[in-house]
Amino acid sequence: MLRLLFLGTASLIIIIIIGIITMVPRVVMSGLFPLRLLADYTATIDSKSLGSRYNTGHLPDELRPIVRRLNELLERLEHAFAREKRLTADMAHELKTPIAELRSLTEVALKWPDDAGFVNSALTDACEISKQMDRTVSVLLALGRCESGIQNISPAPAGVKGMMLEFWEPWQRMADEKHISIKFDLPESAEVITDRVILSSILTNLFSNAVEYCPDGGHVECCLKLHSTDVIVSVKNSNKSLTEDDLNHMFEYLWQKDPARSDSIHSGLGLSLADAFARCLAIDIKAELLQSGDFCITLIIPSVFPEIK
Repeated sequence: MLRLLFLGTASLIIIIIIGIITMVPRVVMSGLFPLRLLADYTATIDSKSLGSRYNTGHLPDELRPIVRRLNELLERLEHAFAREKRLTADMAHELKTPIAELRSLTEVALKWPDDAGFVNSALTDACEISKQMDRTVSVLLALGRCESGIQNISPAPAGVKGMMLEFWEPWQRMADEKHISIKFDLPESAEVITDRVILSSILTNLFSNAVEYCPDGGHVECCLKLHSTDVIVSVKNSNKSLTEDDLNHMFEYLWQKDPARSDSIHSGLGLSLADAFARCLAIDIKAELLQSGDFCITLIIPSVFPEIK
């Protein structure tokens, strides 16, 4: 009797073991099936299909957060690719005009090589056009370094008040020619630890934008305030054309309110570079339209340069 009981128990155990060996792989494979589908879907994604999203409706609850993060990543990649494509197209358009001008100048100069005056004028114009193209390419290279995180940064003590006065000076003449009234509201001193070269480029672009786009007879105000551990710089100018909707595009590459303005000064890259440089220095930068209608750009500069990882 005991022998039969032992044999029965052993047989049952063997059957259970065989069942486990048989069923466990099936259960595991069934549980992993959504992961296989996700892996197969991910393998099909390329630069042309970044707009697709994985449906989370049929997934187990454990996988849904992962797939949501994957879809968010795809959305960021899609926006980045679209931005790069738009930048490439805009740059091609931006460089097309000066290249066509260079070609036209050289072709005409070659037709009348004996006209020394005309040839000299053509060479002068060609030189100015090449300088314009060089400035554009230099800005794009700087933007690329900022976006890639390889921009060299050398923090050191810097007096913001002195820098504002120093880098405003080159724009005073244009302001006088446009009969723009200038007002400075500066404290006795405002010291920060930052990269002086990069901050000077930011200030130069802000002053350039204010003077060039301020209407004749308008006004520009440059203010400097101390707030807690920050130094706040604001540059505002009279405005006749910008709207609230324009603020969303203010720091985009090559954006201009009037697309027809594509001369050597107004390339649409100044504020883009200021924004990129500001991020390198952990400076908050914002553009706004004040109740008075004036356009204002504000920098919030940390007095002590933070470690940026």
